[in-house]
Amino acid sequence: MNVLMVIFSQTGNTVKFAESISNSFSSQGHNVYLVTLNQFKPELLSSCQLIGVGSPCFNSQAPTPAKIFLRGLPLLKGKQAFVFATSGGAPGKVLFDMSLLLRRKGADVIAGLHTRGEVAYPAPALKGRFPGRPNQEDLRIGAAFAHYIMKKILHPANDDLIREFESHKFAWNFYSLMAYLITDGVIRLLMPKPNHLAQRCQKHGICQINCPMAAITLKPYPSVNQSRCIRCFRCVNTCPELARLLQWGWADWLIALVYNVPMERILGAIKPGDTVY
Repeated sequence: MNVLMVIFSQTGNTVKFAESISNSFSSQGHNVYLVTLNQFKPELLSSCQLIGVGSPCFNSQAPTPAKIFLRGLPLLKGKQAFVFATSGGAPGKVLFDMSLLLRRKGADVIAGLHTRGEVAYPAPALKGRFPGRPNQEDLRIGAAFAHYIMKKILHPANDDLIREFESHKFAWNFYSLMAYLITDGVIRLLMPKPNHLAQRCQKHGICQINCPMAAITLKPYPSVNQSRCIRCFRCVNTCPELARLLQWGWADWLIALVYNVPMERILGAIKPGDTVY
């Protein structure tokens, strides 16, 4: 079988997890095409029977770049699909978002899996969570996920297969419902806007290259299309001159209020026994 896996990744967590899934498919004798959103070409779809989409989780939901990609896909009738995601905060409805958009294109979504990834989001309340994740156990589960998918394709009526790998269905919980309220506009209102420090900037264009929304341009210099900014702060994290400054203030307190570890544990967003720091 030909398998197409398309991923959106910013810090490498999703890439690492995707590779464990991809290698597992390959070990079973399947041909795998693993590409990023920027590398994707629609003609790849014609030769692939199985499609996987992977992404990090932003604000308990699928990030805007992943949603834009999925909405732009052609019809996928007759294709089977799976979704996977990494997150440092509560995953909410990230898998459901991607699954829903694939189903709207006619794909049969058969499986979904979420794992943890080390947090790179620079908010003091979150930074450094789940160090070293995805770890070897996460990657082992990713490999098992690929085996599950193939068993599900071959034996769709087998009720003995592990339900953990079907978490792409909507779950009624606080974070899933909250995610509907956290639009990009709300995030722009609540999270700080990076301040540009012209005296430090060397105009390398690294921020422009790394912006997943193509919101930054150096001509005119420096120009940021604020209506496109999703406050992922990739421009802040990748600037070697530290030319973008964040002043968190009360925004960090708001994040800590919603995504604090005790609350996530009580609401089931963090599994029992899972180590956060």
